[in-house]
Amino acid sequence: MSTIRIRTAINQNNAAASMIDTARYNEAICMLKASLKRFQKELRSHAAHDNVHSEPCATAIHHLILQSTTTSLLDRREDSNDDAGFLYDRAVFIPQRVSLERHIATHVVSSIQIFNLALALQLKANATNVDSRLRDSYLRKSMSIYQLVMMLNGKNSLLSMIVLNNVGLIHRACKHHDRASECFNRLLAIWIVSPGWANYLEGMVHNALGWYDTVAFPAAAA
Repeated sequence: MSTIRIRTAINQNNAAASMIDTARYNEAICMLKASLKRFQKELRSHAAHDNVHSEPCATAIHHLILQSTTTSLLDRREDSNDDAGFLYDRAVFIPQRVSLERHIATHVVSSIQIFNLALALQLKANATNVDSRLRDSYLRKSMSIYQLVMMLNGKNSLLSMIVLNNVGLIHRACKHHDRASECFNRLLAIWIVSPGWANYLEGMVHNALGWYDTVAFPAAAA
């Protein structure tokens, strides 16, 4: 993808991320869909290559997530709804001056856009309190797009942990207990081997451990 198209995609991502942060979910969803549609061919090409899960991609995305998180997830956990669990709800921005190798730029930018699209759909679902069928439809769409993020980015990254956390909450909301357990199990497994991320994962780990207290081991919780 040309440098101009990458910069355009970054601008569109950041505009959509601002919309997500101000609860303008429909506008964000439309913008991200349109942006992603413009480089479907490049996405398919990159997904077909072995280097799509490469360390440079994971590292670049990791830093972008941390740059977009102005407070630690541990601090923000207290603001979450205890019944709903801790949702990572921060859209990811891409600085205009970001330095990305050309061979990973398409993958990094598109992965961030796809994640933001899934997040916007999940937040839209959570804001839809009247029509349960519409809410469930948004949740299903969000979950399928989160799965694409996982497919593009492998299993052992900060982005993957965020996706597992948010998808686990979707399954929990839909009362898919086995699938929620699988997500939180995988989240804990990555946390164990990634101690350096502790401050950013505390809210998510709280979800996982709380899930086992209330569902997997209800007697102990009582």
